[in-house]
Amino acid sequence: MADSLRIACERLSGSGLLATTANIHGDFYLFLVDTGTNYSTLNTDLIQRLRLPRSIGLRPTPVAGAKVVDPPPGRYRIDYLTLSGQGRDYVITDLEITDSRHGEDLQADGVLGMSFFEKFDRVVLDLLLPSLELIWDTTSGS
Repeated sequence: MADSLRIACERLSGSGLLATTANIHGDFYLFLVDTGTNYSTLNTDLIQRLRLPRSIGLRPTPVAGAKVVDPPPGRYRIDYLTLSGQGRDYVITDLEITDSRHGEDLQADGVLGMSFFEKFDRVVLDLLLPSLELIWDTTSGS
């Protein structure tokens, strides 16, 4: 059996990129929705303000793509990140995130990339609404 959550997104003016809000430790932050990047990021300044603990023993993950990108400088863990939609909340625990300046020029606080989306069985991005539907299996033992 599957359950899902549809989350509203917004188009950032002038860019056409999609973004959504997420709650981290009681405050709301704007995240770009980017299925083309391997990892999720949070702006370096915000990581420092939230005082997120650095993950020990984890090596940075290089980004796959057409051009060579240096590995992100560090990995951090967010205890919980809450997404809301359809009158309910979905809490993602122990999310690994890297520090980056990606998205700052668009006034975004971070990027939700594949390291976030791989936590779900299916992800449906509706460009017309715009919205993001996250689908996961609720049967035990799966």
